[in-house]
Amino acid sequence: MHQIALAATSQNRHECADFISFMKEVMSTELCSKFEICTRSQSDSSEWHELRYGRITASILYETSRCKTTGSLTERILGASQPLQTEAIKRGKMLEAEVLKVVAATKKIKINKAGLFLNPAYPIFGASPDGITDNYVIEIKCPFKEKTVENYISVQLQMLFINKKKGLFCVASPSFEQNKQVTITEVELNREELEDVMDIAAEFWKSH
Repeated sequence: MHQIALAATSQNRHECADFISFMKEVMSTELCSKFEICTRSQSDSSEWHELRYGRITASILYETSRCKTTGSLTERILGASQPLQTEAIKRGKMLEAEVLKVVAATKKIKINKAGLFLNPAYPIFGASPDGITDNYVIEIKCPFKEKTVENYISVQLQMLFINKKKGLFCVASPSFEQNKQVTITEVELNREELEDVMDIAAEFWKSH
């Protein structure tokens, strides 16, 4: 995003709408595919962090669509603040590989690593699923407490960007370390609902 912004500035394309049009012009499908491959180690990849800069990622799409104020969310989008490292996020990172094994065994599927997916048609967004298969995108959640996680918008964006019609929203039990239980919900792409949320989030991005 830094380099695109500099290139746009050199061509006097400062207005928001013009800048977005410029991004669409320079972000080829082939280039986006290369980015996905080189970011498959996700948070351990410097490219992953760099390419997320300035973009609304799947993990904060819903939050962005509901946000009415500037501050911490804007800083997270711009990379001005450190990535969130809550205990739940740390736990999720620690358990992710093991949870994926349980999901693969339960669904009898092979799960592959995934990097950051970008889409030239939606240049201000990005999506990094926890895994992909021939038919699904995979999203893993590892909450500490029993609660229903009903926000499937992140999976919806992942499906759109990876051209899948289905996703698996997988919530590990708070006692996963002992019981190895994972609740797996199959989610289907609802493009109309997703694009409504994306439109609202995009307005936040444009105004901040």
